[in-house]
Amino acid sequence: MKNYLKSEVYRIKSKKLIYFLPFIIAAIPIFGVFLVWSVGLSNPDFEYNNTGFIYRFCRLSFNSLILLIPFLTIYLFSSEYSNGTFKNVVSSGISRRSIYISKYIIILAVLILISIIDLLLIVFTIESLIVHKDPNEQTIFFKSIVQTIPLLIAAFSVSVMLCFTEEKIISNLIKYYLLLYVIPVFFGNFENLIPIIKPYLNVFPVIRMTNDISFSAGSVLFNWLEAIIYFLIAFMIGNSIFNKKEI
Repeated sequence: MKNYLKSEVYRIKSKKLIYFLPFIIAAIPIFGVFLVWSVGLSNPDFEYNNTGFIYRFCRLSFNSLILLIPFLTIYLFSSEYSNGTFKNVVSSGISRRSIYISKYIIILAVLILISIIDLLLIVFTIESLIVHKDPNEQTIFFKSIVQTIPLLIAAFSVSVMLCFTEEKIISNLIKYYLLLYVIPVFFGNFENLIPIIKPYLNVFPVIRMTNDISFSAGSVLFNWLEAIIYFLIAFMIGNSIFNKKEI
């Protein structure tokens, strides 16, 4: 598996677009920062010319990374079913399990790296350009990121599972958004019928992506528990189907 991991790293490095992805993803929030900064130069009393507003805006932008995850995983898989890459690798003696685990590791590493670069770009731009500071909103911003990490892990595991089990891109995307948005939100609506479950439904951002999600040790642990459940179920389903799939 070590050699296959090395070959995957080399393959990812050869994709030129991968070097621009962090900047492309961060473009919208950074554009918002520059827009507020430019207006603030000519109008110092501009009410949105403060880090509080910008951090609120960027918080929503960063959380929307979940929308881009399937496109990232599909791009990194690079049609390995259709071009026969999986078939050639398996015939060379590398086990399907090694392929599956290696893909998970590489894509998760890329996702983490892009997220860190985006976070640094956003925070550096805000703190460098915006003069009026709001430490409270900055704290909320980082708490929101901590709350969102389990969601990104859950989304990542579902997306990779679908890449191994669904070769058609449109079908892959439909299933992804169905599992991560439509079904959880549907179940989230049961809070109106069964009030006792409302505190739990509002904890995990897959079900309710709002600014009202409470930040506490309990909520963070609950988030991670559900993220691990998503991860394990997606991993087992994807690995099982890939082991039986004709390639």
